[in-house]
Amino acid sequence: MQSSGEPPLCLGDRLRLVRAELVGPDGADLFARRLGLPPQIWRNYEVVGELAPVPVLRAFVDVTGVSPLWLLRGDGPRYCRGREPRSDRSLGDGTE
Repeated sequence: MQSSGEPPLCLGDRLRLVRAELVGPDGADLFARRLGLPPQIWRNYEVVGELAPVPVLRAFVDVTGVSPLWLLRGDGPRYCRGREPRSDRSLGDGTE
């Protein structure tokens, strides 16, 4: 059983958690486009639990600064040192 400080159990939950932190709870479609994906494909990763291919996970790590270990296993800190979340909401639409 998880305590409230532990990461979500599955990869899709962790993808959704980080994406929502960065672009908000309604930003899935914008974030999908930022990664070059159709929104339905992104929803399949977040909601349905389909496993995203390595290039998509790599792009997610690059765009968000999330720790690859935390993303895949839920271990360690959520973000890489020096890559704290950017909550400026600009990640979703490709504008920086």
